[in-house]
Amino acid sequence: MQSAEVGHASRDLLEWGAPIIIDRINEHYFTLLRAHPDVARPLAQYHYRMWKFLLDGHADEAASLRRELVNLARLAGCAESDLDDADRLVLVELMQVVMARFNRSPTVACDYSLTLVDAASGLAHARLVAA
Repeated sequence: MQSAEVGHASRDLLEWGAPIIIDRINEHYFTLLRAHPDVARPLAQYHYRMWKFLLDGHADEAASLRRELVNLARLAGCAESDLDDADRLVLVELMQVVMARFNRSPTVACDYSLTLVDAASGLAHARLVAA
């Protein structure tokens, strides 16, 4: 895929995907930390910011936020696997939307899917750096 197409798909996915990402992350943290919404909110905000960097192709910035997120999560009594669960929810939901919504546009679906693959790769990098 050409870099212009990647950038376009990334920007588009972030635009329509932001509410989905926010919903999945908020649902996860507010369920996980039901008794402490004041703690869940900053975790969810950091996590969403990390996803913005991932979808924009800024793996180093995402890794930096992931490091901070891991520290905040530990202070809140959350495990790193809780962060991974939130990431999985986001990836699955976005992929399901791409498959359902763009099934008649294989080129567009492929562009979005490749953007998600790039984001997952950036997430793997962020996880390694934050460990």
